[in-house]
Amino acid sequence: MLYVSPSFERIWGLPLEELYRNPQLWAEAIHSEDRDRILGMFARWAAGEDVSYVEYRIIRPDGAVCWIHDRGVVSLDQHGRPCRVSGISADISDRKRAQDDLHIALGEIKKLKDQLYEENIALKEEIDKASMFEEIVGESRALQTVPCC
Repeated sequence: MLYVSPSFERIWGLPLEELYRNPQLWAEAIHSEDRDRILGMFARWAAGEDVSYVEYRIIRPDGAVCWIHDRGVVSLDQHGRPCRVSGISADISDRKRAQDDLHIALGEIKKLKDQLYEENIALKEEIDKASMFEEIVGESRALQTVPCC
């Protein structure tokens, strides 16, 4: 680890001095469910594979779970071998919460739409039953003598 910006410290909650002494701290902060995937991604970056971005969760020292969006660029040496990965981390927790809220709202809308559809069918059936005999027109003498209402 050559350089970490102060914004990394703010987002991750990891003191820069500790990161320089123990670069594994950032890997340990990655959520356990995301860690293998992300470490594999960083290994591919370090091997020279062009991976444009990745999203994952971290657990800050205060216990808060944050979503991170990382974008990286591989630098090659004069022999074309990867020598450095430069990247940025952005906290996208607010966006992820908004996405989750949107999915919940869309689920509720679908549920209400389905409910409205079922009620519409029931009302149509009720109307059909109520008006089943309204259009019977009789012209026979017997029907004309039947008192109305």
